[in-house]
Amino acid sequence: MAGSASINLIVTVSGLGKATYTLPVSFTGTVPTVVTPSYRLLALETEEALPLGDISTVEGVLIIASVCNDGAIQVDTSYVDSFTAEITLAQGEACYFKPSGVVYVRNNDDAAGAYEYLLFGTA
Repeated sequence: MAGSASINLIVTVSGLGKATYTLPVSFTGTVPTVVTPSYRLLALETEEALPLGDISTVEGVLIIASVCNDGAIQVDTSYVDSFTAEITLAQGEACYFKPSGVVYVRNNDDAAGAYEYLLFGTA
């Protein structure tokens, strides 16, 4: 008989940026064994793959646009060979999602930007 697991969490992120964010997060199926927090700076109008660190399979991403001037941080949750933003976050906004591929983040501004993120996954 096959089994399944689910877990519901309330995640509070604070300390890297100025604000505190509390979001509900839930997992069904594979329950994460590793949580990796990080803070990244992005040069103007550039994109980069989200660094995974020790995580081999990503089960969820919580991303927060920490510093962006008039533009926004854009997120491609299923990058293949060109950037297509599915999520746009203005400064101070946060979102949680389960990626369907490689995650790329783009600073859609004419000045440097920053974002914080938590990766939930397995090693």
